[in-house]
Amino acid sequence: MLTTKTKASPSFILFWATLSLFFAAFSFSSYSLFLPEFLREFRWNRSDVAIPFSLAMIVWGITQPVAGALADARGTRPVILGGILLMALGFIVMSFAQDLWQIALGFGALIGIATSACGSISFGLLISKWFTGARRGSAMGILQAATPASPIVLAPVVFLAMTTFGWRFAALGLGLFLLFVTFPLAYLKIHDPETRTSAASASEKRGTWREVLMVVRRPPMRNLFISRFACGLSFLLIPVLAVAGMESGLSQAQGALAVSVYGASSAVGAVAGGLAADHWGRVRTLVATYLVRGIGALALGLFVMDALWFYLAVALAAGPIFATVAVNNVQVFEMAGARRAGLILGLGLVLHQVAAALGPYVSGLIFDWTGTYRISFLGLGVVLLLAVIPASRTKPEAPNVQPSLAVPSVGTKLD
Repeated sequence: MLTTKTKASPSFILFWATLSLFFAAFSFSSYSLFLPEFLREFRWNRSDVAIPFSLAMIVWGITQPVAGALADARGTRPVILGGILLMALGFIVMSFAQDLWQIALGFGALIGIATSACGSISFGLLISKWFTGARRGSAMGILQAATPASPIVLAPVVFLAMTTFGWRFAALGLGLFLLFVTFPLAYLKIHDPETRTSAASASEKRGTWREVLMVVRRPPMRNLFISRFACGLSFLLIPVLAVAGMESGLSQAQGALAVSVYGASSAVGAVAGGLAADHWGRVRTLVATYLVRGIGALALGLFVMDALWFYLAVALAAGPIFATVAVNNVQVFEMAGARRAGLILGLGLVLHQVAAALGPYVSGLIFDWTGTYRISFLGLGVVLLLAVIPASRTKPEAPNVQPSLAVPSVGTKLD
Protein backbone atom coordinates (compact mmCIF):
# COMPACT_ATOMS: atom_id res chain seq x y z
CA MET A 1 0.00 0.00 0.00
CA LEU A 2 1.20 3.50 -0.77
CA THR A 3 1.55 6.02 2.00
CA THR A 4 3.22 9.40 2.00
CA LYS A 5 5.59 11.22 4.32
CA THR A 6 3.38 14.29 4.16
CA LYS A 7 -0.25 15.03 3.50
CA ALA A 8 0.56 15.70 -0.16
CA SER A 9 -2.08 14.40 -2.54
CA PRO A 10 -1.48 13.05 -6.04
CA SER A 11 -2.85 16.31 -7.44
CA PHE A 12 -0.38 18.31 -5.31
CA ILE A 13 2.54 16.26 -6.64
CA LEU A 14 1.23 16.55 -10.21
CA PHE A 15 1.06 20.34 -10.00
CA TRP A 16 4.59 20.83 -8.69
CA ALA A 17 6.09 18.12 -10.88
CA THR A 18 4.50 19.70 -13.94
CA LEU A 19 5.85 23.13 -13.00
CA SER A 20 9.35 21.75 -12.38
CA LEU A 21 9.32 19.87 -15.68
CA PHE A 22 8.05 23.03 -17.41
CA PHE A 23 11.27 24.81 -16.41
CA ALA A 24 13.65 21.89 -16.98
CA ALA A 25 12.23 20.75 -20.30
CA PHE A 26 13.07 23.86 -22.32
CA SER A 27 16.64 22.68 -22.86
CA PHE A 28 16.06 20.84 -26.15
CA SER A 29 13.63 23.38 -27.58
CA SER A 30 16.16 26.12 -26.87
CA TYR A 31 18.63 24.65 -29.36
CA SER A 32 16.39 25.70 -32.22
CA LEU A 33 16.88 29.31 -31.08
CA PHE A 34 20.63 28.99 -30.51
CA LEU A 35 21.24 27.33 -33.89
CA PRO A 36 20.95 30.49 -36.08
CA GLU A 37 23.27 32.30 -33.67
CA PHE A 38 25.87 29.52 -33.94
CA LEU A 39 25.64 29.64 -37.74
CA ARG A 40 26.13 33.39 -37.73
CA GLU A 41 29.03 33.54 -35.25
CA PHE A 42 30.98 30.38 -36.06
CA ARG A 43 30.05 29.87 -39.72
CA TRP A 44 29.71 26.11 -39.36
CA ASN A 45 27.88 24.03 -41.95
CA ARG A 46 24.49 22.53 -41.11
CA SER A 47 25.77 19.02 -40.38
CA ASP A 48 28.41 20.32 -37.93
CA VAL A 49 26.00 22.55 -36.07
CA ALA A 50 23.68 19.55 -35.58
CA ILE A 51 26.42 17.58 -33.78
CA PRO A 52 25.76 18.92 -30.23
CA PHE A 53 22.03 18.22 -30.55
CA SER A 54 22.63 14.74 -32.00
CA LEU A 55 25.21 14.01 -29.29
CA ALA A 56 22.69 15.02 -26.65
CA MET A 57 20.22 12.55 -28.16
CA ILE A 58 22.81 9.75 -27.98
CA VAL A 59 23.93 10.57 -24.44
CA TRP A 60 20.32 10.87 -23.29
CA GLY A 61 19.55 7.45 -24.73
CA ILE A 62 22.65 5.74 -23.32
CA THR A 63 22.18 7.11 -19.82
CA GLN A 64 18.39 6.75 -19.58
CA PRO A 65 18.51 3.04 -18.56
CA VAL A 66 20.95 3.99 -15.79
CA ALA A 67 18.70 6.83 -14.63
CA GLY A 68 15.67 4.54 -14.82
CA ALA A 69 17.37 1.80 -12.83
CA LEU A 70 18.45 4.34 -10.19
CA ALA A 71 14.89 5.66 -10.01
CA ASP A 72 13.60 2.10 -9.51
CA ALA A 73 16.13 1.47 -6.74
CA ARG A 74 16.38 4.86 -5.02
CA GLY A 75 13.27 6.75 -6.06
CA THR A 76 12.75 9.39 -8.69
CA ARG A 77 13.33 12.45 -6.46
CA PRO A 78 17.15 12.20 -6.04
CA VAL A 79 17.55 11.36 -9.72
CA ILE A 80 15.51 14.40 -10.77
CA LEU A 81 17.40 16.73 -8.44
CA GLY A 82 20.78 15.54 -9.73
CA GLY A 83 19.59 16.05 -13.29
CA ILE A 84 18.55 19.66 -12.68
CA LEU A 85 22.02 20.46 -11.29
CA LEU A 86 23.73 18.90 -14.33
CA MET A 87 21.42 20.76 -16.71
CA ALA A 88 22.27 24.08 -15.06
CA LEU A 89 25.98 23.30 -15.39
CA GLY A 90 25.52 22.41 -19.07
CA PHE A 91 24.04 25.80 -19.95
CA ILE A 92 26.71 27.62 -17.95
CA VAL A 93 29.47 25.73 -19.80
CA MET A 94 27.79 26.48 -23.13
CA SER A 95 27.67 30.20 -22.37
CA PHE A 96 31.49 30.34 -22.27
CA ALA A 97 32.04 28.15 -25.37
CA GLN A 98 34.43 29.27 -28.08
CA ASP A 99 34.45 26.13 -30.25
CA LEU A 100 32.20 23.31 -31.39
CA TRP A 101 33.56 20.77 -28.92
CA GLN A 102 32.78 23.07 -25.99
CA ILE A 103 29.16 23.45 -27.08
CA ALA A 104 29.09 19.68 -27.57
CA LEU A 105 30.34 19.27 -23.99
CA GLY A 106 27.83 21.66 -22.47
CA PHE A 107 24.77 20.81 -24.51
CA GLY A 108 25.57 17.37 -25.91
CA ALA A 109 27.14 15.71 -22.86
CA LEU A 110 25.95 17.52 -19.72
CA ILE A 111 22.45 18.44 -20.83
CA GLY A 112 22.10 15.04 -22.53
CA ILE A 113 22.85 13.25 -19.25
CA ALA A 114 20.69 15.69 -17.32
CA THR A 115 17.65 15.05 -19.51
CA SER A 116 17.78 11.33 -18.73
CA ALA A 117 17.54 12.23 -15.05
CA CYS A 118 15.10 15.17 -15.01
CA GLY A 119 13.27 14.71 -18.29
CA SER A 120 9.75 13.57 -19.06
CA ILE A 121 10.47 9.88 -18.42
CA SER A 122 11.67 10.37 -14.84
CA PHE A 123 8.82 12.75 -14.05
CA GLY A 124 6.42 10.39 -15.83
CA LEU A 125 7.57 7.49 -13.68
CA LEU A 126 6.92 9.60 -10.58
CA ILE A 127 3.38 10.48 -11.67
CA SER A 128 2.59 6.91 -12.77
CA LYS A 129 3.32 5.79 -9.21
CA TRP A 130 0.98 8.39 -7.73
CA PHE A 131 -2.06 7.80 -9.97
CA THR A 132 -4.22 4.73 -10.63
CA GLY A 133 -4.96 3.35 -14.09
CA ALA A 134 -8.34 5.07 -14.32
CA ARG A 135 -6.65 8.49 -14.02
CA ARG A 136 -3.09 7.70 -15.04
CA GLY A 137 -3.45 8.64 -18.71
CA SER A 138 -5.01 12.01 -17.97
CA ALA A 139 -2.42 12.82 -15.30
CA MET A 140 0.39 11.80 -17.65
CA GLY A 141 -1.06 13.97 -20.40
CA ILE A 142 -1.09 17.02 -18.11
CA LEU A 143 2.49 16.32 -17.06
CA GLN A 144 3.76 15.78 -20.60
CA ALA A 145 2.14 19.06 -21.68
CA ALA A 146 4.79 20.83 -19.60
CA THR A 147 7.57 19.93 -22.03
CA PRO A 148 6.08 21.51 -25.17
CA ALA A 149 4.35 24.28 -23.21
CA SER A 150 7.63 25.67 -21.93
CA PRO A 151 8.59 27.23 -25.32
CA ILE A 152 5.32 29.19 -25.33
CA VAL A 153 6.64 31.31 -22.47
CA LEU A 154 10.38 30.74 -22.51
CA ALA A 155 11.10 30.87 -26.26
CA PRO A 156 10.07 34.56 -26.59
CA VAL A 157 11.96 35.42 -23.39
CA VAL A 158 15.14 33.68 -24.52
CA PHE A 159 14.84 35.13 -28.04
CA LEU A 160 14.51 38.63 -26.56
CA ALA A 161 17.55 38.02 -24.35
CA MET A 162 19.52 36.81 -27.39
CA THR A 163 18.65 39.79 -29.56
CA THR A 164 19.26 42.27 -26.73
CA PHE A 165 22.27 40.85 -24.89
CA GLY A 166 23.55 37.97 -27.05
CA TRP A 167 23.19 34.21 -27.01
CA ARG A 168 25.83 33.71 -24.31
CA PHE A 169 23.85 35.83 -21.85
CA ALA A 170 20.73 33.80 -22.67
CA ALA A 171 22.53 30.49 -22.06
CA LEU A 172 23.98 31.73 -18.77
CA GLY A 173 20.58 33.00 -17.68
CA LEU A 174 19.00 29.61 -18.34
CA GLY A 175 21.66 27.91 -16.25
CA LEU A 176 21.28 30.26 -13.30
CA PHE A 177 17.49 30.01 -13.42
CA LEU A 178 17.68 26.21 -13.23
CA LEU A 179 20.12 26.43 -10.34
CA PHE A 180 18.37 29.04 -8.20
CA VAL A 181 14.68 28.54 -9.08
CA THR A 182 13.99 25.08 -10.51
CA PHE A 183 16.24 23.10 -8.16
CA PRO A 184 14.83 24.60 -4.91
CA LEU A 185 11.30 24.15 -6.23
CA ALA A 186 11.82 20.46 -6.97
CA TYR A 187 13.72 19.91 -3.72
CA LEU A 188 10.92 21.33 -1.58
CA LYS A 189 7.81 20.07 -3.39
CA ILE A 190 8.51 16.72 -5.08
CA HIS A 191 8.81 13.28 -3.52
CA ASP A 192 7.94 9.67 -4.23
CA PRO A 193 5.05 7.83 -2.60
CA GLU A 194 6.45 5.86 0.32
CA THR A 195 6.15 2.07 0.11
CA ARG A 196 5.97 -0.21 3.10
CA THR A 197 8.76 -2.72 2.80
CA SER A 198 8.83 -6.30 4.05
CA ALA A 199 10.96 -9.40 3.55
CA ALA A 200 8.55 -10.57 0.86
CA SER A 201 8.64 -7.30 -1.05
CA ALA A 202 12.42 -7.18 -0.75
CA SER A 203 12.73 -10.63 -2.31
CA GLU A 204 10.57 -9.49 -5.22
CA LYS A 205 13.26 -6.99 -6.20
CA ARG A 206 15.66 -9.77 -7.26
CA GLY A 207 16.02 -11.10 -10.80
CA THR A 208 15.86 -7.67 -12.41
CA TRP A 209 17.25 -8.56 -15.83
CA ARG A 210 15.31 -11.83 -16.06
CA GLU A 211 12.08 -9.96 -15.45
CA VAL A 212 13.04 -7.16 -17.82
CA LEU A 213 13.85 -9.56 -20.65
CA MET A 214 10.62 -11.45 -20.05
CA VAL A 215 8.61 -8.25 -20.46
CA VAL A 216 10.60 -6.89 -23.43
CA ARG A 217 10.20 -10.17 -25.37
CA ARG A 218 6.42 -9.84 -25.44
CA PRO A 219 5.06 -8.73 -28.86
CA PRO A 220 3.18 -5.65 -27.53
CA MET A 221 6.34 -4.32 -25.87
CA ARG A 222 8.44 -5.07 -28.95
CA ASN A 223 5.95 -3.14 -31.08
CA LEU A 224 6.13 -0.21 -28.67
CA PHE A 225 9.90 -0.20 -29.05
CA ILE A 226 9.63 -0.26 -32.86
CA SER A 227 7.16 2.59 -32.98
CA ARG A 228 9.39 4.60 -30.66
CA PHE A 229 12.10 4.56 -33.32
CA ALA A 230 9.76 6.47 -35.65
CA CYS A 231 8.93 8.84 -32.80
CA GLY A 232 12.64 9.47 -32.28
CA LEU A 233 13.18 10.38 -35.93
CA SER A 234 10.63 13.17 -35.59
CA PHE A 235 13.05 15.00 -33.27
CA LEU A 236 14.72 16.28 -36.45
CA LEU A 237 11.89 18.83 -36.50
CA ILE A 238 12.78 20.47 -33.20
CA PRO A 239 16.23 21.98 -33.92
CA VAL A 240 15.34 23.13 -37.46
CA LEU A 241 11.90 24.68 -37.01
CA ALA A 242 13.21 28.25 -37.01
CA VAL A 243 15.51 27.82 -40.01
CA ALA A 244 12.94 25.71 -41.91
CA GLY A 245 10.46 28.55 -41.50
CA MET A 246 13.04 30.99 -42.85
CA GLU A 247 13.56 28.61 -45.80
CA SER A 248 9.84 29.01 -46.55
CA GLY A 249 10.21 32.79 -46.63
CA LEU A 250 9.43 33.59 -42.99
CA SER A 251 11.50 36.14 -41.09
CA GLN A 252 13.77 35.09 -38.21
CA ALA A 253 11.15 36.27 -35.72
CA GLN A 254 8.42 34.31 -37.52
CA GLY A 255 10.71 31.28 -37.57
CA ALA A 256 11.23 31.62 -33.83
CA LEU A 257 7.45 31.83 -33.42
CA ALA A 258 7.23 28.39 -35.05
CA VAL A 259 8.98 27.04 -31.93
CA SER A 260 6.16 28.49 -29.83
CA VAL A 261 3.57 27.00 -32.20
CA TYR A 262 5.25 23.63 -31.72
CA GLY A 263 5.04 24.15 -27.96
CA ALA A 264 1.41 25.26 -27.86
CA SER A 265 0.11 22.54 -30.16
CA SER A 266 2.12 19.86 -28.39
CA ALA A 267 0.84 20.98 -24.99
CA VAL A 268 -2.77 20.79 -26.16
CA GLY A 269 -2.05 17.47 -27.86
CA ALA A 270 -0.51 15.98 -24.72
CA VAL A 271 -3.52 16.80 -22.55
CA ALA A 272 -5.96 15.64 -25.23
CA GLY A 273 -3.97 12.46 -25.75
CA GLY A 274 -3.95 11.65 -22.05
CA LEU A 275 -7.70 12.15 -21.76
CA ALA A 276 -8.28 10.08 -24.90
CA ALA A 277 -6.07 7.29 -23.57
CA ASP A 278 -8.26 6.99 -20.45
CA HIS A 279 -11.58 7.22 -22.29
CA TRP A 280 -10.90 6.03 -25.84
CA GLY A 281 -8.17 3.50 -25.15
CA ARG A 282 -4.36 3.41 -25.18
CA VAL A 283 -3.88 1.71 -28.55
CA ARG A 284 -6.40 3.78 -30.56
CA THR A 285 -4.92 6.99 -29.19
CA LEU A 286 -1.36 5.93 -29.99
CA VAL A 287 -2.31 5.06 -33.57
CA ALA A 288 -4.06 8.42 -34.03
CA THR A 289 -0.97 10.33 -32.89
CA TYR A 290 1.25 8.70 -35.51
CA LEU A 291 -1.32 9.22 -38.24
CA VAL A 292 -1.70 12.96 -37.60
CA ARG A 293 2.06 13.46 -37.23
CA GLY A 294 2.72 11.71 -40.53
CA ILE A 295 0.23 13.91 -42.38
CA GLY A 296 1.80 17.06 -40.91
CA ALA A 297 5.35 16.04 -41.84
CA LEU A 298 4.27 15.27 -45.42
CA ALA A 299 2.66 18.71 -45.66
CA LEU A 300 5.91 20.37 -44.56
CA GLY A 301 7.78 18.43 -47.22
CA LEU A 302 5.36 18.84 -50.10
CA PHE A 303 4.22 22.46 -49.96
CA VAL A 304 5.72 25.94 -49.87
CA MET A 305 3.50 27.80 -47.44
CA ASP A 306 2.96 31.23 -45.99
CA ALA A 307 3.23 31.74 -42.23
CA LEU A 308 -0.32 30.65 -41.35
CA TRP A 309 -0.21 27.39 -43.31
CA PHE A 310 3.34 26.69 -42.15
CA TYR A 311 2.23 27.01 -38.53
CA LEU A 312 -0.73 24.70 -39.19
CA ALA A 313 1.58 22.06 -40.70
CA VAL A 314 3.89 22.40 -37.69
CA ALA A 315 0.90 21.92 -35.37
CA LEU A 316 -0.06 18.69 -37.17
CA ALA A 317 3.48 17.33 -37.33
CA ALA A 318 4.47 18.30 -33.78
CA GLY A 319 1.15 18.65 -31.93
CA PRO A 320 0.68 14.94 -31.10
CA ILE A 321 4.36 14.27 -30.21
CA PHE A 322 3.87 14.41 -26.46
CA ALA A 323 0.52 12.67 -26.68
CA THR A 324 2.55 9.80 -28.15
CA VAL A 325 5.02 10.09 -25.27
CA ALA A 326 2.28 10.19 -22.64
CA VAL A 327 0.45 7.12 -23.98
CA ASN A 328 3.68 5.23 -24.58
CA ASN A 329 4.93 5.83 -21.03
CA VAL A 330 1.62 4.74 -19.55
CA GLN A 331 1.60 1.58 -21.66
CA VAL A 332 5.13 0.65 -20.58
CA PHE A 333 4.32 1.28 -16.91
CA GLU A 334 1.19 -0.86 -17.09
CA MET A 335 2.89 -3.69 -18.98
CA ALA A 336 6.08 -3.72 -16.90
CA GLY A 337 4.84 -2.88 -13.42
CA ALA A 338 6.13 -0.25 -11.01
CA ARG A 339 9.22 -2.21 -9.94
CA ARG A 340 10.81 -2.35 -13.40
CA ALA A 341 9.18 0.50 -15.33
CA GLY A 342 12.11 2.88 -14.98
CA LEU A 343 14.63 0.46 -16.43
CA ILE A 344 12.36 -0.66 -19.27
CA LEU A 345 11.42 2.92 -20.14
CA GLY A 346 15.13 3.61 -20.25
CA LEU A 347 15.83 0.68 -22.56
CA GLY A 348 13.02 1.77 -24.88
CA LEU A 349 14.47 5.25 -25.01
CA VAL A 350 17.81 3.90 -26.27
CA LEU A 351 16.18 2.96 -29.58
CA HIS A 352 14.24 6.23 -29.57
CA GLN A 353 17.41 8.26 -29.08
CA VAL A 354 19.38 6.43 -31.77
CA ALA A 355 16.73 7.68 -34.18
CA ALA A 356 16.65 11.11 -32.48
CA ALA A 357 20.41 11.43 -33.00
CA LEU A 358 20.35 10.22 -36.60
CA GLY A 359 17.42 12.41 -37.64
CA PRO A 360 18.93 15.89 -37.11
CA TYR A 361 22.38 14.88 -38.37
CA VAL A 362 21.14 13.15 -41.53
CA SER A 363 18.71 15.99 -42.23
CA GLY A 364 21.67 18.39 -41.91
CA LEU A 365 23.66 16.34 -44.42
CA ILE A 366 20.70 16.27 -46.80
CA PHE A 367 20.38 20.05 -46.48
CA ASP A 368 24.07 20.49 -47.28
CA TRP A 369 23.60 18.36 -50.41
CA THR A 370 20.26 19.73 -51.59
CA GLY A 371 19.77 23.11 -49.88
CA THR A 372 16.39 22.12 -48.41
CA TYR A 373 14.86 20.30 -45.45
CA ARG A 374 11.83 19.22 -47.49
CA ILE A 375 13.30 15.85 -48.45
CA SER A 376 13.88 15.03 -44.78
CA PHE A 377 10.31 16.05 -43.92
CA LEU A 378 8.95 13.80 -46.68
CA GLY A 379 10.94 10.83 -45.43
CA LEU A 380 9.80 11.49 -41.87
CA GLY A 381 6.16 11.60 -42.96
CA VAL A 382 6.42 8.20 -44.62
CA VAL A 383 8.10 6.65 -41.57
CA LEU A 384 5.48 8.05 -39.18
CA LEU A 385 2.63 6.67 -41.29
CA LEU A 386 4.32 3.26 -41.38
CA ALA A 387 4.62 3.40 -37.58
CA VAL A 388 0.83 3.10 -37.40
CA ILE A 389 1.28 -0.65 -38.04
CA PRO A 390 3.34 -1.56 -34.93
CA ALA A 391 1.46 1.02 -32.84
CA SER A 392 -1.82 -0.75 -33.64
CA ARG A 393 -0.39 -3.98 -32.22
CA THR A 394 0.49 -2.83 -28.72
CA LYS A 395 -2.51 -4.18 -26.86
CA PRO A 396 -1.24 -6.21 -23.87
CA GLU A 397 -1.75 -9.96 -24.07
CA ALA A 398 -3.59 -10.27 -20.77
CA PRO A 399 -3.45 -14.09 -20.46
CA ASN A 400 0.35 -14.00 -20.65
CA VAL A 401 0.91 -11.21 -18.11
CA GLN A 402 2.58 -12.45 -14.93
CA PRO A 403 0.70 -11.32 -11.81
CA SER A 404 3.99 -10.31 -10.15
CA LEU A 405 4.73 -7.86 -12.93
CA ALA A 406 1.28 -6.51 -13.76
CA VAL A 407 -0.15 -3.31 -12.38
CA PRO A 408 -3.82 -3.61 -11.42
CA SER A 409 -5.59 -0.67 -13.01
CA VAL A 410 -9.29 -0.35 -12.40
CA GLY A 411 -11.03 1.44 -15.24
CA THR A 412 -8.09 1.37 -17.66
CA LYS A 413 -8.94 1.02 -21.34
CA LEU A 414 -6.21 -0.83 -23.21
CA ASP A 415 -7.70 -0.86 -26.70
